[in-house]
Amino acid sequence: MTNEIYSELNEAQKIIYTRSMIGRAFSDFDHGQICTIYRVGKNCIVKRKNGIEEKYPAEDIKVAYLKFIQREVPFFSYLGPNYRGPIPWPYQSNTYILLKGWNYAYQGSHKIPEARMQQLWANSFTNLKSIESVKSVLDNLNDDDPDDEGLEDTEKALGHIMTPYKYCSCQAFQKQLKNLDQFKEEFYENYQPMCKHLHWYDNFKLFQRKRNELAEDLGGRSPMNVVIWFYIPPAKQYQKGTFKLWWTRKGLYSDICNWKQINSLSQWDAWSYFDRMLEKGFIPYESSTVPKLKSILCGKS
Repeated sequence: MTNEIYSELNEAQKIIYTRSMIGRAFSDFDHGQICTIYRVGKNCIVKRKNGIEEKYPAEDIKVAYLKFIQREVPFFSYLGPNYRGPIPWPYQSNTYILLKGWNYAYQGSHKIPEARMQQLWANSFTNLKSIESVKSVLDNLNDDDPDDEGLEDTEKALGHIMTPYKYCSCQAFQKQLKNLDQFKEEFYENYQPMCKHLHWYDNFKLFQRKRNELAEDLGGRSPMNVVIWFYIPPAKQYQKGTFKLWWTRKGLYSDICNWKQINSLSQWDAWSYFDRMLEKGFIPYESSTVPKLKSILCGKS
């Protein structure tokens, strides 16, 4: 290694080659006692406080970064009050507001200031005619990515404004955009910024499209194969909540004895179970659609 040139990390590399990202690429990586991280040739060099240097293939860390930056987060992570999805912003084509799921963070979280602000603003974003005004309300100075040490986070953002495949106001996306030339050098010439919010939006729109297609195929007839669902947030933030599903082949207003429950689900199961039920021809409904049935089923489960 004596002939290799040790180079300080540039701004893009500081975001990619963090101790947490190296740990995601190499499960046995020790996060402690690190003095400096360098980029040398095809490797990332970690220098410990005791003078020991460790070599890790940079390519593996870059793969871990790409997986992490567009990772899948639970269905409820970016739903606003009353399970509201992306809010269209009419002053820019194909642009939406994603509200962070403060109302579902933990039991009682619908009363915290962030959730209350969302409840007040959910129907008023269309009154804001400049994107800077929207960002100001959403508190874009917070990056909403507490899992990454390279991205400061105060966890007070109400949400983000985004354009599918092109733009997100979150700091994870903005830091890539600001240092895009360096990211292209590190990855590939056509590299484009990405983030978990854009990935969540893609999943949500696919969910909506599949659901709408099933409903349209019925030609106005009432669906027989249906699912109702509701969510109980966890007792504490970042724990598992309870995602409840009931299904029937007898229609939304069939007798209670016709419903069957799928047990032991959390918020992390929602995407996969929605997809599974849609593929089998079942149309999902949020449980408040049939409040009497919700009351009976919740009391029964």
